[in-house]
Amino acid sequence: MRRKTALALFAFAVAMACFAMLARAVDAAGVAQVKTVNVGARTIAHKVQAQGVVAFRGETAVLSEAGQVVSALFAREGDTVQAGEALFAVDAGVLDDGIERASVTVRKLDIDIASMRDAAAAAVATGANDAGSGGAAASGAATSASIESLELDRRLQQTTLDRLVALRDAGGEVLAPHSGTVVSVLAPVGSMTSTAAVLTLANPAMGLVVEATATGGDIEDLGSEAVGTVRFSDDLVLQDVVFSIARDADGGARLSANVDAEGVTAGMTCAVTVDLSSSEYATCLPLEALHQEGPSRFSVYVVEDREGFLGTEQVARSVSVTVLDTGDGYAALADDALSARQQVVVRSDKVIAEGDKVRAADA
Repeated sequence: MRRKTALALFAFAVAMACFAMLARAVDAAGVAQVKTVNVGARTIAHKVQAQGVVAFRGETAVLSEAGQVVSALFAREGDTVQAGEALFAVDAGVLDDGIERASVTVRKLDIDIASMRDAAAAAVATGANDAGSGGAAASGAATSASIESLELDRRLQQTTLDRLVALRDAGGEVLAPHSGTVVSVLAPVGSMTSTAAVLTLANPAMGLVVEATATGGDIEDLGSEAVGTVRFSDDLVLQDVVFSIARDADGGARLSANVDAEGVTAGMTCAVTVDLSSSEYATCLPLEALHQEGPSRFSVYVVEDREGFLGTEQVARSVSVTVLDTGDGYAALADDALSARQQVVVRSDKVIAEGDKVRAADA
């Protein structure tokens, strides 16, 4: 009898142990695995960062006479050219037609001016014969004004004609006004020229400039000027660079600064940093630990021990916090919200809520 009782008790104990193990396994399967940190002191810095590029500060627009057709391009973007080097050519036939039209216009204006002068002389003669006529004087004044307008048109047309003839004498080729680098080609072969540039040529004599565009972050705190750092590499860093700030239509900020340093050349890329302000805070957490509950209401989850059916277990508790500042991926909190010993959840493999069981990976 005792033997049967002992065997029954043993079987019951084994069953209870198996049940407990199964219950723990089931319980563990539903528990969120969380990563926790402790609050600590940190400096929250506000800065604007952007990628920049070095360019020539001045560019020259290289044009041709309007109405010509680009027949050849001798330089591409990025090419370095010397003063007097051919950059592009225009179609000879179209150029000859332009010269002919300008010549005809100049000759016609000469005829019109001569006719107007004859008319003015006749008006003067008529006025001399009829000294009391005010209408003749008024007519003579109007004729003089018309002659001046025609003479102005004639000078402009003659200037255009002279430039077209000079272009033909140069073989239809437009030459570089100075040495430099071709920044952009705006008119491809076959296109008709206008008053806009065919290409732009950087002018090294005007120096170099760092240009960068910053978006988001703390750009609203930028004024019209700012002092920053330009980093090309670990071995080439420019400190205390003064930037001019301009606003883009899309809300970004364009930073521009003149640079003159050994080793810096056009086309180099760099990292631009403008430090705005920094403050030391005693209670800081990664931003990913925060949960926003309203426009200015935040909370975090902390891990606490609680006695349960299966013994001591860890649960999540929501704690409201006051955010004083943010920056560098961290949030500074009011000092009375959390203690340095509390485990604050920064990451979880499941969505958690107040009172949920959790398991801290670093607990």
